[in-house]
Amino acid sequence: MDFNKIRATCQQVKQITKHQNEIKKLLSEDFNIYSILGKEHMENNTHSNFIGELLNPQGSHYFDDTFLKMFLTEVGLTDTIDTLSTKVTIEKHIGYIDKNAKTGGRIDVFLEDKFGHSISIENKINAGDQEDQIQRYCNYNQGKNNVLYLTLWGEDAGDISRGKLKADCDYQLISYKDHILNWVEDCQKEAINKETVRSGLSHYIHLIKKLTNQNMEAGKEKELHELIKTNYLEARLMADHITAVEREETYKVFEEAQSRLKEKLKEDAEIGLSTWEEWHNSWHGMGILFKSGEYDIRLNVEGQSRIWQQYTIIGFAKSGNTGEAINYIAPNGFENTGFGNGAKSSNGWHVYKHFLGWDRHEERAKLFDPIERKNIIDYIVNSILELVEEFGDIKQR
Repeated sequence: MDFNKIRATCQQVKQITKHQNEIKKLLSEDFNIYSILGKEHMENNTHSNFIGELLNPQGSHYFDDTFLKMFLTEVGLTDTIDTLSTKVTIEKHIGYIDKNAKTGGRIDVFLEDKFGHSISIENKINAGDQEDQIQRYCNYNQGKNNVLYLTLWGEDAGDISRGKLKADCDYQLISYKDHILNWVEDCQKEAINKETVRSGLSHYIHLIKKLTNQNMEAGKEKELHELIKTNYLEARLMADHITAVEREETYKVFEEAQSRLKEKLKEDAEIGLSTWEEWHNSWHGMGILFKSGEYDIRLNVEGQSRIWQQYTIIGFAKSGNTGEAINYIAPNGFENTGFGNGAKSSNGWHVYKHFLGWDRHEERAKLFDPIERKNIIDYIVNSILELVEEFGDIKQR
């Protein structure tokens, strides 16, 4: 393999990237309301709410059922629901979860007309699949309900969610990359004479393109494709090693964080790190064991999937933390603690919140910038220290 050729190819890619950044500055494409407010990846508070508002015939856009009809056309569900009488509910409660009957739960975006026909949209950006989730939604309003599984790129639900159900037979896969982007762009064309609506749609279009890596100028995208074709073996070699490099660097970052935490906490806590072999497995990362009164408390930092390619969470897992211990450290819940209003709970966690966003390539890119890398380590260390000091018998150092 000719490494000089690889270096030359990298320089050409850098020029394309530089030009793309200049275009973005010229058009102010990075000025995005959702990005500025830190709302890019929030399934319900951002995406479900926005999509639901567009689908709502009584929505504040005042386009009646026009946008809903366009959506149904895009996903191939024309005439499956009476659009004028459709009501939209965000996080529709369909009963308490029954694991045996596979029923119940909350549907992210739920559409229902006066005849009882419904469309259920399960919206996945960061969240993992819940047990029997697709099966539970397919069992709701059977015979009159169409279930859509929405992800960034149109991936299928996991076995834990779908069971023996089959995509495009029992439920339908749709994506932000294609279906939602095409639909919102069509909505924007329809709203050409309503500046407020058109501008709002423009921000959302740029957000979708950012999340699905489609924000490159068409001419430069073609140039990049030609460059890859001309240097395919070199490009393939680099692509094959990118994930390995990301894995190495995220592990090194946590090793450095572990070292600093040990120095700060000394005998007050035990800092454990998953092995290098475990680093690519689900629910691995760092564990911090400390005392709070008579209880041993374990704080976990874990990746939902691969920690180096998924968003990371921090919290108190049910494994390793008794209910009595959790009640002791937070008798009134966690909202007014360091977990704040973003505190969540699940079958596996007493409480957790989103922590690192390494599911986004722009966040992983910071690992290779010395200043940004230091900021990441500082953030990990300081966040853990604050939580350990809040809930443990730790003196301020």
